[in-house]
Amino acid sequence: MRPVLALLAAVAAAVATPLPGVLPPVAGAAATASSPGIVYQMKDAERRDPACRASDSRCAYITFRYPVVVQAPSRAAADAINGAVSEFLLWRLQADPYKTIDAALNGFMQWWQEAKAQGPPGAVPVYWEERAVKVLYQSPRVVSLEFDEGSFTGGAHPNFYSAYRNFDALTGAKIHLADILVDGYQAPLTRIAEQKFRKDKGVAAGASLGHAGYTFDNDRFRLAGNFAIGPEGLTFLYNLYEIASYAQGITVFLIGYGEINTLIRPDGPVGSFRR
Repeated sequence: MRPVLALLAAVAAAVATPLPGVLPPVAGAAATASSPGIVYQMKDAERRDPACRASDSRCAYITFRYPVVVQAPSRAAADAINGAVSEFLLWRLQADPYKTIDAALNGFMQWWQEAKAQGPPGAVPVYWEERAVKVLYQSPRVVSLEFDEGSFTGGAHPNFYSAYRNFDALTGAKIHLADILVDGYQAPLTRIAEQKFRKDKGVAAGASLGHAGYTFDNDRFRLAGNFAIGPEGLTFLYNLYEIASYAQGITVFLIGYGEINTLIRPDGPVGSFRR
């Protein structure tokens, strides 16, 4: 399994455990329209090669930037969001997750030290890793997060990966497309998404996606499973290598609520956007 796909599985399996070594979440009052009831504190943590000059871009380093929920409408909501963040930051490939933020940072630098010791005398490998979690959108009913990871540990180029996760702001439950769209949404949503995708990418209707450089199975458009809820619509994301080469990068496109108006559940988490 590629590292980015393993990372997707890890985030998808996030458990509700608070981040070690940070302020635990505090349940607050019920959410209101004027105040979604979720309060975050942004945290930064890093380790760098102590021999590094501040202006040297070729130093070994690892950085984390992430939100910690310190107030929420329920303890369950705070724990679910903080748990997903924790799982993402503490995950590592082909090994058990780290127990703490410090252990994750120190572990990466130890890995770099081992690589340096095994290399030619005087050679210093350039290793770096950046993990960041952003709050993309929040409302009284929804919290959408973006998990970004970039790393370089040798090879032809760095690797980058992003994942979206959507949570019920009151309960912390994960929000899936079936929670916000009506039954039978799959076929019409895929049709709308393909039209949007082809327009954004300049691929004519009926033209081969494969000939345009996209690697969908059987040359048939497939909707990304990676989506974020936002104030204007649903954003879908395909990661590197998922449907195209590394050179074509990450693919992101937005489907506005007006384009899927009839598919929105009136009583769902984004029901207020239906017109």
